[in-house]
Amino acid sequence: TQADLANPDFQKWMDGLASGLTDDTPPTAQQQMDDVLRYGPSKYDVVSIYESLVAQQIKNAPGRFGTDLKVFYPRVNIWSDYPYSILVGDNSTAEEKDAALLFRNYLYSVPIQEQTLKAGFRPSNPDVPLLTNNDPDNPFNLYKNAGLEINIPRTTIADTPSGDILNRLMTFLKR
Repeated sequence: TQADLANPDFQKWMDGLASGLTDDTPPTAQQQMDDVLRYGPSKYDVVSIYESLVAQQIKNAPGRFGTDLKVFYPRVNIWSDYPYSILVGDNSTAEEKDAALLFRNYLYSVPIQEQTLKAGFRPSNPDVPLLTNNDPDNPFNLYKNAGLEINIPRTTIADTPSGDILNRLMTFLKR
């Protein structure tokens, strides 16, 4: 909020946070995950990254840096839900709408949802369980000791800041 940005204690906290940021952070989450595995604690103490990337890459982390990669779910969180949307316009044909529905049904089908689970994505289809007793490739089975949570503890979902607040934060971090 505007009040937070004007608060000297918050500004001091932000200065401390900003002093630990790197200037050469890769532009994509995948590249950031690769960097974490490449450089480890020599460059990173913590990263905020998609759960699915960690689930895919955690197998590449053990023994690399003398410490294991740990997953932590913060109390305040941001959800990245990417819904499937079908855009229908004046120029949309019945055939295109039907194709979009067929594709959606395919994506939500049990076999496809089971495949995405192996890639670290939580299933969208409620008929596909997150925990599978007989699947050795399920990262939620394999890496629960590293912190991958089956049930994410109730968190506070952060409100999306306004554009003005984001601009002020970026200006603050660049000083």
